[in-house]
Amino acid sequence: MRYRALIVDDEPIIRYGLASTVDWSGAGIELAGEAGNGEAALALVGEREIDVLITDIKMPRMDGLELIRLSRQRRPHLKAILISSYSDFEYAREAVRLEAVVDYLLKPTMEPEDVTRLLGVCRAKLDEERALAERSASFDREERSRTRHGFETELHRCLAGQPADLAALERELPGPYRLSVWRAEEGSLAASGIERQAELLTALLPDGIVCASGERELSLLLAERPGDGVSVVRRVREAFAALCGMVDVRDAEGDGSGAGKAGATGSRAVFTAGTGPPFHRLDRVRDAYGWARNALEDAFFQGAGHCYEGTLTGKPGADAAAGEARDRTAALRETLSRRLADADDAACERTLQQLFDLWLTRKLPPAEIRKAACDVLLRLQSASPHLRAEERLEQFMGDYERLLRAGSLAEVIAEVQERFRQGRELQDALPLAPPMEDSGSARAIQTAVTYIREHFRSEITLREVADSVHMSRNYFSEQFKRRTGLNFIDYVIRLRVNYARHLLEGTTLKVHDIGTQCGFNSAKHFLKMFKREAGCTPAEYRSRAQQGGEGA
Repeated sequence: MRYRALIVDDEPIIRYGLASTVDWSGAGIELAGEAGNGEAALALVGEREIDVLITDIKMPRMDGLELIRLSRQRRPHLKAILISSYSDFEYAREAVRLEAVVDYLLKPTMEPEDVTRLLGVCRAKLDEERALAERSASFDREERSRTRHGFETELHRCLAGQPADLAALERELPGPYRLSVWRAEEGSLAASGIERQAELLTALLPDGIVCASGERELSLLLAERPGDGVSVVRRVREAFAALCGMVDVRDAEGDGSGAGKAGATGSRAVFTAGTGPPFHRLDRVRDAYGWARNALEDAFFQGAGHCYEGTLTGKPGADAAAGEARDRTAALRETLSRRLADADDAACERTLQQLFDLWLTRKLPPAEIRKAACDVLLRLQSASPHLRAEERLEQFMGDYERLLRAGSLAEVIAEVQERFRQGRELQDALPLAPPMEDSGSARAIQTAVTYIREHFRSEITLREVADSVHMSRNYFSEQFKRRTGLNFIDYVIRLRVNYARHLLEGTTLKVHDIGTQCGFNSAKHFLKMFKREAGCTPAEYRSRAQQGGEGA
């Protein structure tokens, strides 16, 4: 690296001699200028990057030692070479004790080579100090990185419900705090995944703690600094806009017209963010995580790709309103079943619209609406006798997965409407059939199918299901086979195997864990049933799915 020097002397001949005879290039030093007194030199030190002073001691307005002292306040690394007459010899020798002064030269005897040599000494000292500073800065960065990683790990453990030590984080980052949750929309993550997005968010908010709290989810903890002039919520919104490449960022009071306009940076994910209210102690961070995730529910009703701010408590009477909405939803589902049994399309459409209108009131959380929509699809499917049992099962699993991935109420409603439309079109294409006898039995089996689909991943028995619809085991078994085309146990196994296929395609869970999650009570039974239904082992199926083969 090339350093810069300044010559300071009130005698022009001395300045000229130094500037013209010293081997500046050989010394690795660039001459940055000259000054005739200390005041003028100090001004140049403030304007330019000066590393070395070659200065006389006695000068008008400000002497050389005062110049060095004031210059070091601006450039702490600065080095100095003193030049003096014989009368200042003792003064100059004493000044060498100063940290900045490398050595001194006497004007009557100094040679250009002496100055070049001392410039080399200055350069070596500057190099040594710079290297030491860089090593120290690197160590500090590594230490900060280790500390931050430790904080991120403890925050992740806490949010995952595991024991965590947040005391050090609380000392380092005193409250009050806000936690925000950032969810990447389905299919928008780049190949680098959520970890790369965590790095980007950390760069945007370096004083925050960021951790991946889910496969497509980040959590950000920020402290609100008193008097910083910018609220945490505003900082989150600004970072959100930068990370997502958004043109406009709205809060929950926006017009709900859908996702914001994406920027030109295609490598960035599309996020929806929810920020909870402030809290003062980190032992409340799990609660804050729930508040922030609740804020994300606004996206289900108002559109993904925005930043929403949540509140600590719900609206007065919200629990009672939710209870009424659940009862009303259940009643409308039963009405729909009757209308379907009567093949009254107009009445079915009116009932579905009543359900949609109820869901639009936002009295029920998204998870309950999705579950209710799955039940509606089951009822629509049960009213389609043209489908074989295998087709019904495959269709429902596809519908079920789409509803789970639906990011908005509009998508849920569209899915139900499309399934109803398809069912009516297929029904119209069939020849007229006589009315189905024993409609009460048909509705009971439909209810039983709903029950099975909700509980097939746990221990479930024929007696349990028969009791749920108030039938004897034998009569239920007979009616179930008649209506679905499968006996009870084969129906449950097929549901479990289809769900296992989904987990094998979309997760990295171990095979035996997948078997457990699907309801199989032993790995051996899972492998046997999977091979019977799918024609291959779970490992072979996953391999084919990853390669894009027919196994998927």
